[in-house]
Amino acid sequence: MGKRECADAESAAKHLNELLSGTDILKEICTIRKGQHIATVNKQIEAHTFKSVSDNNRLQTGQLWLLTGRNGDSIKALNAGQSLDIRSEIEYDVGVMYGIISGKKVKCPYRKLRESYEELTFYEVDTDCYLERVFGSIGECDGIVRIMYEMSREYMAEVLIAYKTGAEYWDFNRSGMDKRSYYRILDMPDILKK
Repeated sequence: MGKRECADAESAAKHLNELLSGTDILKEICTIRKGQHIATVNKQIEAHTFKSVSDNNRLQTGQLWLLTGRNGDSIKALNAGQSLDIRSEIEYDVGVMYGIISGKKVKCPYRKLRESYEELTFYEVDTDCYLERVFGSIGECDGIVRIMYEMSREYMAEVLIAYKTGAEYWDFNRSGMDKRSYYRILDMPDILKK
């Protein structure tokens, strides 16, 4: 993971397993299996009902995704991201995995991952449920605090899920909100232990 800190391997595996076992936080978007044709994967993406988000010039609400890789009984978090349109982002990443798109916009070695794992699964993360799990009922606020929460929740959730699951290829944008969120969570050891 380079110079970036993350949860230790045992804590990361535990957190990921908790998210995968029966919570409403993760919803499978698609699973890519060795030898599977891209058309099958694209059908899975098309069939997924993405969480509705508001997108207009004044108010924008983003979405969050998590990518895991599985070999046998071993599963690990590989990457996470937030975007106003995760469907397009995942379709792009899948295109990179299959070599249909060059991948100049991504740092993650998606083609290598597709060759290295028996299964790769993209999940949509319910941002509010995840933050409530980690922080409690922080979303129950109003006024300026509500505005601040709504403006930063996707960044904080992206950083937290990447850190706490040990997402191997996640990295923050060097000048963005995810960088600022990353350094803020490092100053909250109690949150990182949950």
